[in-house]
Amino acid sequence: MIRNLQLKAKDLSKSFYLNRPIFSNISFGIEKSEIFGIAGENGSGKSTLLKILAGVSSPTSGKVDFIIDENIIEDSNLFELIGFVSPYLNIYEEFTPIEHFRIASKIKGFKQNKELELNLLKEFKLLNRRNDPIKTFSSGMKQRVKYILAFSSEPLFMFFDEPYTNLDTEGIRIVNELIRSHKNKGGVTVIASNDDREKLLCNNIIELKKQN
Repeated sequence: MIRNLQLKAKDLSKSFYLNRPIFSNISFGIEKSEIFGIAGENGSGKSTLLKILAGVSSPTSGKVDFIIDENIIEDSNLFELIGFVSPYLNIYEEFTPIEHFRIASKIKGFKQNKELELNLLKEFKLLNRRNDPIKTFSSGMKQRVKYILAFSSEPLFMFFDEPYTNLDTEGIRIVNELIRSHKNKGGVTVIASNDDREKLLCNNIIELKKQN
């Protein structure tokens, strides 16, 4: 069972060109076993906020704290605790899935769990393609590889941007099961989406408004 987790966002703001704000002074907290949604019209900053929470991007101001058993985790120790999946996330397509998993474990600094990787390959119906170059995969198969990469490190905090993108009905079913399993184990999940099916997974949702 996962320990007590919290993610706290305090006064997050992000501005881009000519200091035009994307969003301003956003604060919220996410608890253990929560699936938190980020919704809002196009241009309101859903993906930007998700990337800030996941540490992929930095806010213009404000802070994000990851807390385990009342202890704030240092930024240098966050990498192995976070899983991130999005349509725009690049993977190394010249490698096979098996090669990519080995490289990812070295980059993130965690011990490779080959048994879990094989189980996820089987669950995502990719076991017979595990030694094929990823560049030969369809877009849906590549998206499945991204999920295996995210879940194979057993992260405590999961971040998904439009998680159903490029997935068929079977792929969506598998992802739903993994997300619910992560919740039941006590993990924290954040989903950025306007898809009503994806929003139904969430316990709480913040609605972003497009800045004028």
